[in-house]
Amino acid sequence: MVIIVVLAVIGIAAYVLLDTPLLASLANQSTSQKNVLVSGVIKTGITTSPLGINFTSEKTGQSSYTTIDKNGYYSIALLGNDTYNVTIYYNTLFGTSTNKNCRAVLVFNGMVTAYNFSRNC
Repeated sequence: MVIIVVLAVIGIAAYVLLDTPLLASLANQSTSQKNVLVSGVIKTGITTSPLGINFTSEKTGQSSYTTIDKNGYYSIALLGNDTYNVTIYYNTLFGTSTNKNCRAVLVFNGMVTAYNFSRNC
């Protein structure tokens, strides 16, 4: 009888503890989000030049932008375990622009630590 009461108390305590938002989130935590170093080369046409690249997280909606140097190179650290919508911006005779050829989606799992993303637009 004592064993049943002890097990019942442990069960109730576990339910109450895991029912709180903080402890439930700790118990259900996914693999850690390691930084992923994303780098590459962006090339555009003769009358255009690459300007910058933007990564928007599908999980948080947060955008991370970095400039592209005059040779087309860029490098940026992003959180892993996420999917990013990528938009590349370039200078034209009429100002800053982008098009659907300069967009992509990148998916990083928990194991990725470096990724090369290069594109011609």
